[in-house]
Amino acid sequence: MIAIIPHTVTPVQVGMAFAVVEVLGNTLNLTDIVFGWLRDISGDYVAPMKLLFVYALIGISLLLASRDRIGKIGIGRSNLNSNP
Repeated sequence: MIAIIPHTVTPVQVGMAFAVVEVLGNTLNLTDIVFGWLRDISGDYVAPMKLLFVYALIGISLLLASRDRIGKIGIGRSNLNSNP
């Protein structure tokens, strides 16, 4: 994920983009603790699974919001139809 950052932001914003990724990464590393805590207070895995569902919704919405931008800069395009 970190390798794609320079392809998705302007050179001026690369440092800030790396910082955002690091902060989010460190914050989301706390999810193991949160999952265990939710499991302990609820007694089952329903609450942790709901949290995972929320994470998935956030990830999908970020992907959908950024896919036009990623497509415009050429990431993910294959050269299968071009002749060498």
